[in-house]
Amino acid sequence: MPAPSSFPILSNPRQSSGAHPHEDFSRGRELEAKLRSVVRGEVRFDRASRALYAVDASSYRQLPIGVVAPRDVADVEAAIGACRELEAPVLSRGGGTSLAGQCCNVAVVLDFSKYMHGIVELDPERRFARVQPGVVLDALRSAAERHGLTFAPDPATHSRCTLGGMIGNNSCGVHALMGGKTVDNIESLEILLYDGVRMTVGPTPEEELRSIIAAGGRRGEIYAGLRRIRDAWADLIRTRFPRIPRRVSGYNLDELLPENGFNVARALVGTEGTCVTVLEARCALKHSPQHRRLVLLGFADPFIAADHVPAVLEHGPIGLEGFDGLLVDYMRKKRLAAGSCSASSARIPPPMPTPKRMNSNGRPAECRSQPRCAAARKARPGASGGCANPAWAPRSSSPACPMPGRDGRTRRFPPNAWAPICGSFIG
Repeated sequence: MPAPSSFPILSNPRQSSGAHPHEDFSRGRELEAKLRSVVRGEVRFDRASRALYAVDASSYRQLPIGVVAPRDVADVEAAIGACRELEAPVLSRGGGTSLAGQCCNVAVVLDFSKYMHGIVELDPERRFARVQPGVVLDALRSAAERHGLTFAPDPATHSRCTLGGMIGNNSCGVHALMGGKTVDNIESLEILLYDGVRMTVGPTPEEELRSIIAAGGRRGEIYAGLRRIRDAWADLIRTRFPRIPRRVSGYNLDELLPENGFNVARALVGTEGTCVTVLEARCALKHSPQHRRLVLLGFADPFIAADHVPAVLEHGPIGLEGFDGLLVDYMRKKRLAAGSCSASSARIPPPMPTPKRMNSNGRPAECRSQPRCAAARKARPGASGGCANPAWAPRSSSPACPMPGRDGRTRRFPPNAWAPICGSFIG
């Protein structure tokens, strides 16, 4: 007989059947009937719908209890009220583009993308937009571009991800250099708690914070609890929270610090729906540069590419991204890059030299003698002409050669092991 596990969920007798306690919701039929009686939107408990919503863009699979597509805020309140009455968990879902299983759970899934996808208000003068959680990012960006504005964070799934999902995930994107992460672009949130309390949250000056707590009630209780967390851990948060541009993991407790305005809205960004359901968001819009240049650099390995990032950043790119050369290979193999370049028209430019040392500002020393930002390199024309886009150029047929890495060790890389970094500049 195996020794008992220190984790109760693994010792549960239901384990032999493959079901954990949290996966056993026995009141599904009762909940479905209740939801159908109070929700005007769609209520789906059929096997096909549940199977469709058991997945997202990750490799995780969990069958939900059911699916609700609310038509408006009243529907959301009614659905959560019904779930609360029968003690069913809820899960907010947007475009289903999550890569770590955030959209998969044994819960009632609230799909905001079908009906609650409107832009409530867009003010180009004050540069903000109020949106429902199901609005697709590209829809917001298209509306903002009419005024020369944009919502800066733009993950690769921008054509289908929703603002609600971006708020849950604290999404970034290639243009995070220009406008920051999602948390940096949220001004306020209208939220609904599981207990039915609805409120608008945002930056809270100390005087207003004291007034909210003094007023009591559920809101005062919540704000008092958040202040206790802040006061207890403020010193550690200030000294130990990682100060990196793309810190998107965990809770944004630093947003509760007085110097950050006790911003409850931004503290909720990145919580993946574990604390509240977002009903509406007020987003900041940034200037969208109308004239841009795309520059592509090829390197022999990721370490060399990383060594050159400080030099590229000196020139103020609005975006910077790295990707493996295999992506280019696969696109050419699948003919997704057809028309960009023929197989004999050009060659990838040679890698930039490996910096032997770094200046005090982090810039490779050799860069002083190189042309202004080696990003200005041009594709070398081949025998049959030039190519405007070296990304799709064929690889060199030269044999693998030794290349020094960042740690000084010499490695051998095959010709197709280059690691490009791609920068977008205002021009």
